[in-house]
Amino acid sequence: MVYLIDTNTLITAKNLYYGFDIAPSFWAFLSRCNSIKTIDWVEDEINDGKDNLSSWFSNNWHNSVIKTNDNIEIVNEYQAIVNYVNSNDKYKPEEKNKFLSKADPWLIATAKARGDTVVTLEQLVDSQSRKVKIPNICQVFSVSYISPFDMLRQLQFRM
Repeated sequence: MVYLIDTNTLITAKNLYYGFDIAPSFWAFLSRCNSIKTIDWVEDEINDGKDNLSSWFSNNWHNSVIKTNDNIEIVNEYQAIVNYVNSNDKYKPEEKNKFLSKADPWLIATAKARGDTVVTLEQLVDSQSRKVKIPNICQVFSVSYISPFDMLRQLQFRM
């Protein structure tokens, strides 16, 4: 199984509970685990930070980034997600724009096309919510998703 990690998972880990100075084993594990990957859109979001996370990322994950625009299956899944979100009247227009302008739809499309699992800190919201969230879209498109903590347990990570 391949786990596709979302931007928020890495940023939150760095900022809160797995800082580079207190949990170097976490970052070393991510660097060497072949089952954990991400996509070029997440790479761009990480690099926008121009901080120690972007430095770590560019030094350690260059072989773990999936290029999305080069794969017709991913592009087709992405277009299906865009069509679904844009045609769904329950979502606020600003929420649609926010979701579609980021890595999220590409991450889900990549997982769908490849049969991977999305790793995110986002939580499933009520079906009446006007917000577009990764877990909800994953459910619509039958894409598996888990929290980073569940991923670490499945991979038997130990500090």
